[in-house]
Amino acid sequence: MKKLAILFMIVLFVACGKDKNEVQKPEKLLTPEQMADVLYDLAILQATNSYSPKLLQDADIKNADYIYGKYKIDSLVFTQNHKYYAGDLEMYEMIQGTVSDRLKKDKAAVDAELNKENPDNKPKDSIAKK
Repeated sequence: MKKLAILFMIVLFVACGKDKNEVQKPEKLLTPEQMADVLYDLAILQATNSYSPKLLQDADIKNADYIYGKYKIDSLVFTQNHKYYAGDLEMYEMIQGTVSDRLKKDKAAVDAELNKENPDNKPKDSIAKK
């Protein structure tokens, strides 16, 4: 009985020692740049849908269908790639950083254009006296 318990403990330690959380490399692996492009477009579509859903409805654009068609991927390829890159924290942070930088750059360009059109359009001070 004692030998059986020791054998069970050894099997338990060996089984627990394996890294089962390692994500398999997808068959169709997108490059980090392609993944950043996909996530960027997805962020733009989601922001547009939140701000003006009628705009996308009138153009008959569905977020997932648009992304899959533009990048010639399907939901499985996207999900596998997203899981794969999310499993590598450093790579995923780099991809998200790229997306964030592009969004900030776009916002700065839009803000500059709006200020050019209407230079008196200054942000209002929420603390100013009325």
